[in-house]
Amino acid sequence: MRVRVELSLRKGLHDPTMSSFIIFQCPETGFNVQTRIIREQPRPGDGKFYEPFSCPICTRTHLIDPVTGKVLGASE
Repeated sequence: MRVRVELSLRKGLHDPTMSSFIIFQCPETGFNVQTRIIREQPRPGDGKFYEPFSCPICTRTHLIDPVTGKVLGASE
């Protein structure tokens, strides 16, 4: 019975927004970095725009496309 109670408590701990955060590869170090930028759906008629993100790995600012999750200027 105690195990069932702990499992039911754990269900409430899942945050659905965590799966929509962008993870990108730092172009300076090659490490994967999780951002607090939430992935967005493309909007018709909108041009490209980028979100600035201060990378905790290399301490530089990267510009990230919130639709694709790609870093501006990073090689593919």
